[in-house]
Amino acid sequence: MKGKKKSKLQQAQDKAQAAINLTNKTIEELGGHASGLYESLTSIQELFDKIRNVPSDKKLQYEELKQIRLNWKQQAEKIEKDYQEAAIKNAGAGAAGLAAAGAAVGAAAGAAGFGGKFNATIAPVGQTSTHFLHILHLLKSM
Repeated sequence: MKGKKKSKLQQAQDKAQAAINLTNKTIEELGGHASGLYESLTSIQELFDKIRNVPSDKKLQYEELKQIRLNWKQQAEKIEKDYQEAAIKNAGAGAAGLAAAGAAVGAAAGAAGFGGKFNATIAPVGQTSTHFLHILHLLKSM
């Protein structure tokens, strides 16, 4: 049996149906993406709502900690700048002063509640500048 040749109308209808099928498939894919975006936006909105609804006492505590961190960072930057200036001026003469400064910074950090990260003991002179710079790095990274 030979297949019957399709009329131009039938061919046009087949092309239209193929276009409709492709369009429906694309709409279905886009709907899936839109659903994912909606879920993501909903979760982001929930996070913003949680941030907005932080109890006032916690918010004050967060602000205080933020200020303490900023103060420490500024102090660490100033100490590092002063240290670098002193190191240039007193190439080898400042080791004893540096050990005391390192111990003072460590003790101050411990007093401010950062005791777990800092050790206020005086290191041997050869290790002092390394420890001091490490303390400054920790302070700046807070």
